[in-house]
Amino acid sequence: MACREGSGSGVYSASIRRLCARSSGVISTTSGAGAATGGGAGRGVAQAASRLPMQTSARIRRAAIPRAGMLVCVRVTGGSWADDGGSVLKEHQTLSTRTGKLWVVATPIGNLEDLGARAGRVLAEADLIAAEDTRHSGRLLAHLGLHKPLISLHEHNEEARVPRLLERMLDGQQLALISDAGTPLLSDPGFRLVRAAREAGLLVLPVPGPSAALAALSVAGLPSDRFCFEGFLPATPGPRRQRLEDLLKMPATVICFESSHRIASSVTDLAALAPEREAFLAREMTKQFEEHFFGPAGTLPDWLAADPNRSRGEFVLLIAPYRESPGEAAEGGLHPEEERVLATLLAELPLKQAVRLTSQLTGVARNRVYARALALAG
Repeated sequence: MACREGSGSGVYSASIRRLCARSSGVISTTSGAGAATGGGAGRGVAQAASRLPMQTSARIRRAAIPRAGMLVCVRVTGGSWADDGGSVLKEHQTLSTRTGKLWVVATPIGNLEDLGARAGRVLAEADLIAAEDTRHSGRLLAHLGLHKPLISLHEHNEEARVPRLLERMLDGQQLALISDAGTPLLSDPGFRLVRAAREAGLLVLPVPGPSAALAALSVAGLPSDRFCFEGFLPATPGPRRQRLEDLLKMPATVICFESSHRIASSVTDLAALAPEREAFLAREMTKQFEEHFFGPAGTLPDWLAADPNRSRGEFVLLIAPYRESPGEAAEGGLHPEEERVLATLLAELPLKQAVRLTSQLTGVARNRVYARALALAG
């Protein structure tokens, strides 16, 4: 076996050397203008890659990566890869098992017994674990009896971390992504990494499990056929009230996260805007001091203030969907959000088509939409 490198350098050349070491053939690299214009090795890798199974050809294509203004092209010849005539890779199944993956692993939101067996196995087998807070996640791994390398991945460093993590996965390593609690990416870091892994052609797999949002929805007693996950409400009063006003118009159950520092202000704003609207508040779910509130939003501030401990911990707030009043139905009017949809469609489409689409999108009876459309058009 031989491995010959051109002038390409840096981390990608190192990756090429490792690929070469794993194959029984010859890998040669070329860089510079000839490669960039598709000549020589550039054509060789393109032709070879086009004939290989998807995972393998993607692996070869990713070795041709622009770096410092140069393009490093790889040609694979002989052995178990492909020869210049483009013979199909004979051992692609063995090679594909070494393809790196990103596992998105849900972890307990409070009770460690909620960690699934599959999640524990994936964490045990991962080459590296990316965690929001390595100290917090270290306690979880200690509970599992695992000693695994951890790397921090949070909102302040995710963009800088992604290239190196991608390279490790492209080199065949298994990476597990976890957050401090629950399912990653839901008001937690990880979006940039998952998106970059997708764009690089890597396999991204979920390991489902605990989710504070869905756990609260499952016990709230509010409609669950349609729901909207809002995440954290704005921190300052003005934007928070404006956002609540918008959310109160939604014909779906709204799920919000809130911190102990802002929960009193948020429920006070909600009570002032919609005192009769049903609400559900869960604090410290799956933990020792878990508590729930269910009832009119107007009574929620008093419930919270009745015990100072109720303002401690982590909160999930659910707001019941908007429902039109009997008076609105009798008048045949539309909710402001429904009317906005209708007005937008009327500006672009014939009246009948706009009515039909508005009815389908909002669930409002077509005759009511038609009546309002005539009023708007007139």
